[in-house]
Amino acid sequence: MKWKFFLASVAILLIAMNTCTETEEEPNLDPPVLISPSNGETVSINPPTFVWRSVEGDSCDLVYRFEAATDSSFAMGSIIISTIVLLPETTYTPADTFSADTYYWHMSVRQNA
Repeated sequence: MKWKFFLASVAILLIAMNTCTETEEEPNLDPPVLISPSNGETVSINPPTFVWRSVEGDSCDLVYRFEAATDSSFAMGSIIISTIVLLPETTYTPADTFSADTYYWHMSVRQNA
């Protein structure tokens, strides 16, 4: 079986929260660049390993939020995974396999609250 993945580039979010205990505010951060699976890629490894580039500015307890969904808008009920990945990790492999379908994934970075 093949699982098709799409990058949710429109849904890549940068969430800026001022919960850092440092005296300086965290600088504006670029969202992680999604690497693999790439947009429209059909993967045969189940579960796949998701890969992204790290962000600059990890000095203030930053975390990544990884989400995978069956709907490109990530509507409620379509999100099958929503989890935190601690820096400096830039990969995530879900524990469970995916059923044959089309999936979308995106990442955000935020300060750990």
